[in-house]
Amino acid sequence: QHMSVATPEDLLPLIQPLGLHARAQTLVELSQAIQSRHGGTVPNQAAKLRALPGVGRYISNAVLCFSFDRDVPLVDGGIGRVIRRVFGLPQEKAAYLDRELWRFAAAALPKGKTAEYNLSLIDLGALICRPAIPDHDVCPVKSVCIGGAEIES
Repeated sequence: QHMSVATPEDLLPLIQPLGLHARAQTLVELSQAIQSRHGGTVPNQAAKLRALPGVGRYISNAVLCFSFDRDVPLVDGGIGRVIRRVFGLPQEKAAYLDRELWRFAAAALPKGKTAEYNLSLIDLGALICRPAIPDHDVCPVKSVCIGGAEIES
């Protein structure tokens, strides 16, 4: 409710440290839409979430996973990189646009533990399986990682 009456400038001190300053206007519009369309309650259905300003598949699935404990995949650049390297999948397009990668991510979900799994993929992609210099020596999945075996060769 408070964010729906805020200005983008009000939000900047909160979101600028996260590198999200360009999304301040969208956050205000999003909160206004939640207020007007859903009585201030964040919807728990993918179609309703995706109808909100600034919400695509990744954000809607993140909300469903972390707020409503749904078994849904997340695919962004980091998660896509981890999955592609571990399973030796080709990189033909941006991860979030790759339907095959989304299907693969969905099939790999550990039912009932999806939030922990998705968070671990986020952390793995950000801290160990980095874009340019992956730290294969400390990777917890290096024994099964096809891409890691190629790095060691």
